[in-house]
Amino acid sequence: MKVLVTGASGYIGRQLADKLSAGGHHVTCMVRNAARCPELHSPQINFVEADALHAETLPPALKGIDVAYYLIHSMSGRVDGFESRDRQAAHNFALGAKQCGVQRVIYLGGLAATGGTVSAHLKSRHETGAVLRKFGPPLIELRAGIIVGNGSTSFEIIRCLTERLPVVICPRWVVT
Repeated sequence: MKVLVTGASGYIGRQLADKLSAGGHHVTCMVRNAARCPELHSPQINFVEADALHAETLPPALKGIDVAYYLIHSMSGRVDGFESRDRQAAHNFALGAKQCGVQRVIYLGGLAATGGTVSAHLKSRHETGAVLRKFGPPLIELRAGIIVGNGSTSFEIIRCLTERLPVVICPRWVVT
């Protein structure tokens, strides 16, 4: 199967690309800047430069792809306006995937109860899934809480905190 992994410079994207390649799939990783490509373990993995915020860059990445993993989010870099960038990227990608004949998109979103009060980040994750579902090929949406693994941003934050603050005194919470 021909698989596209977006967000391949992130922790999950790197892990996924390696596993898919080891499983015998033809893997292409979509990155914005090939010069900053992560070192992936398999020489069989191809790279293509494209940016979901620029729809015109997507067709070369999506042509001939059977399944695309959508791991893009716009929180890195500037934080202001990430919600609209997430929606635009999802819209561009969904339309491009549909036009290029991608059979399925698999999206990793965030875990949160619907209808409750959620952060702007989680709300944006849910909106991204809705946009992909509305405009693109059939969608599988996976939702996960925090993902921690050696080398992930979450792991590095926890590691850094424990090195600098080996003991943390927690405030006393009073429940009324």
